[in-house]
Amino acid sequence: MWGVSSQPFFDARKIDTCKRLQDNYETVNRELQRVLEARKEQNEIFARVGDRRGEATLVQDGEWRDYALIDDGGGTKTGSYSPEELCPQTVKLLNSIDPIRDCVHSKLGIAIFSCLAPGTHLIPHCGPTNLRLTCHLGL
Repeated sequence: MWGVSSQPFFDARKIDTCKRLQDNYETVNRELQRVLEARKEQNEIFARVGDRRGEATLVQDGEWRDYALIDDGGGTKTGSYSPEELCPQTVKLLNSIDPIRDCVHSKLGIAIFSCLAPGTHLIPHCGPTNLRLTCHLGL
């Protein structure tokens, strides 16, 4: 689809999508801080990972929560806690990156802020196909 070869790991420096995310680190991090502040008022803006299909076995210990930035229509918040309100530049950035936008609109993936509680352990995992890459931008 986007030249993804079959291999377990990729060099982020060679992937334009990763470079664009890294280049916008400050903006994304600033907007994450807004989401974390909003979480103090409304903890439920972060969904518990494991409540969705196929995820329950990924969390071995602890808690994993996420906040959907762009998805296929089922998980983003609305109103004052919406990604468009709290993270307008990040949402605009994600929608401007063709592979991210195309994956989301094709129902092949979502873009999220992912939060692991201290001591959380996830089991090693991968997707069932090589149709998409998961990119992590540590904030």
